[in-house]
Amino acid sequence: MKTLTTFGLLLAVIVMPKGIYAQLLNPDFEQWDSSSLSKPSDYRVYGQTNQVLGYNSPFAVKVQRNSQLSDGPGAVLYGNPENGFTGGIPFQARPDSAVAFFKYHIVPGDTAWFLVFLKQNGQFISQDVFKLAGSDSTAFHRLSYKINYQGLGSADSMIVGVASTNPDLNFQGSFVIVDSIHFVSGASAFQIPNGNFEQWQTIVYPRLTGWMSTNPQAID
Repeated sequence: MKTLTTFGLLLAVIVMPKGIYAQLLNPDFEQWDSSSLSKPSDYRVYGQTNQVLGYNSPFAVKVQRNSQLSDGPGAVLYGNPENGFTGGIPFQARPDSAVAFFKYHIVPGDTAWFLVFLKQNGQFISQDVFKLAGSDSTAFHRLSYKINYQGLGSADSMIVGVASTNPDLNFQGSFVIVDSIHFVSGASAFQIPNGNFEQWQTIVYPRLTGWMSTNPQAID
């Protein structure tokens, strides 16, 4: 990503008149500094994520779209949304429902998404996108969603995540605070790693001095 960003900026400099080039700060890209991002451990994150007070626990995660970007939501995810959702984590069970505690503010016309996809031998046996709308950001609410199976047997892997906004639209201002993602019935032997968002890590990434960049757009 750093290479692509630098390449795009370099093309812009090449076509600029000489006088404008002389006024640019750091036009030869020799000066770099760094920035950092705090994220829930193990999750892939998109947009802006913040550590906030949890439901009967120290921490939860708040996700929202990066205001400088219009082509991606704020999200935390186990899995990769590219090519119809790939990856995920091992999971041996057939739960009845997916549960989480939410606070949220969703602007009119927008929806937040709670995704739960279960796979067996590489094939989906459920693909649920549970949608949140409206606004209730004063207290956590326990929301439970029945998993809709398309096949028989237990899953061997899962993809699960929360997006603050419909990724197919360009709404700004929606956010979701989520805590304690877990399954009920049929999954007592396995729960979601860091589903309560108590474990966090700090990622440090390079930044080109004097230039605005959209990096990072997604962090593993």
